[in-house]
Amino acid sequence: MSSHTNEKRSLKIWNTFEQQLNILQSRGLVIEDFERSKHYLSCIGYYRLSGYWYPFRLPISHKKRDDFFVENTCFNDVLNIYQFDKKLRLICLDALERIEMAIRTEVAYLLGRSDPQAHLYGKFLDGDFTRYDKRLGKSKHEIWLERYHQQIKRSKKQALIQHHLQYYKGIPIWVAVEVIDFGSISILYSGLKYKHRQQIAEKYETSEDVFTSWIHSLNIVRNICAHHSRLWNTNIPKPAKKSKDIKPWHDLDRRKIFFYLCLMKHFLSIINPRATWDKRVELLLLNFPIVANEAISEEDMGLKSWEDWNLYSIETKEDRHISYRDMLSK
Repeated sequence: MSSHTNEKRSLKIWNTFEQQLNILQSRGLVIEDFERSKHYLSCIGYYRLSGYWYPFRLPISHKKRDDFFVENTCFNDVLNIYQFDKKLRLICLDALERIEMAIRTEVAYLLGRSDPQAHLYGKFLDGDFTRYDKRLGKSKHEIWLERYHQQIKRSKKQALIQHHLQYYKGIPIWVAVEVIDFGSISILYSGLKYKHRQQIAEKYETSEDVFTSWIHSLNIVRNICAHHSRLWNTNIPKPAKKSKDIKPWHDLDRRKIFFYLCLMKHFLSIINPRATWDKRVELLLLNFPIVANEAISEEDMGLKSWEDWNLYSIETKEDRHISYRDMLSK
């Protein structure tokens, strides 16, 4: 066996912020204002910013880039896309909070109608969800319950949990959904009986299997935002399924954030037809950073045409809206 097999390189040496900027400058990055750039580098960090200057590096192949920058790449270009991404994450979190609250409410309402603690008992859930899985060594419901009990335990000092633990014989689903995370909600949705999954999915004009994939993917987007990770040109793992009923989306790249912006717009047009969130997104996208060397563009987000964004006119939102009362009374 070769002595070079699995040989690891030594760690890179520590560098001052001035040295870090000098390294970037030696690789062709234009530093317009050294002191200002050093300030931002000291506040944000070299390796955090490196994800934002990566698309500005010279391509060697489809998957690899050189250390040197594309000609006329400026530090401000990197900073501008970093700040754009920060605004994008915040605007996504605003939509995702509303979507999450709506889905929590719908799941809790339908389950609670069967039993206040229906989430704990297999007879109220889908058979596939509660069936023993040889590969897992337990059922998906048992795995979900382990995660659920951990989250309840972590939240036991919260007033609403403390109150129910002290005065009641358990925690009803409509209280539980207030403290469990969106990932747990999305898994619980997938474990609902088919009629309940379909009932919620129909409100959002799709099938239950597509809706399951939608909320799983939106949870991934939410986690990216919540952990302050790069979003604007990230490939979303396990892309959401296409909806047969929403044909304008069929040509969109479901790995890219633009598809999920369209998906959030779709959700909000039903949850709150008067929401102006989509206008804020439009304004942000219209202010996408323009760079002289064209190393980045809106296409890196999956946005190829504004027609893709104009899926529904404001005039039709009221016609498409189905109130919670109508849906939940079925």
